[in-house]
Amino acid sequence: SFGLGILEAMQFCLPVVATRWYGEASPETSGAHSYPIIDNQTGYLVDLGDIQGISNRLQELIQDPQKRQTMGKRGRELYLQRYTHEQWIKSVEEVLCTTVLGFKASSNTLEIFPKHS
Repeated sequence: SFGLGILEAMQFCLPVVATRWYGEASPETSGAHSYPIIDNQTGYLVDLGDIQGISNRLQELIQDPQKRQTMGKRGRELYLQRYTHEQWIKSVEEVLCTTVLGFKASSNTLEIFPKHS
């Protein structure tokens, strides 16, 4: 699991500097579990315990407003694609349909949870 602070930063267009840890592989990290951060695109990942690396990456973002804005915008886009409440509901619906009901969920097959307005 990852901290919600990362998602909150992404929601508000802020780039994230965090430590990577090696666990479940993801396509973006080639073996390093990265939380929702895509290294060098939505923020930076540094090795656990690399204090100088964290310091360098933060300094880089402080000194480069354009990079900060670009990474923040990409993070917001990723947040909207993967981590909103609606996306979470979609994921739960898909898991329920696939495992419990035995079919693949689609937008026109079943809506388990009503949409809130």
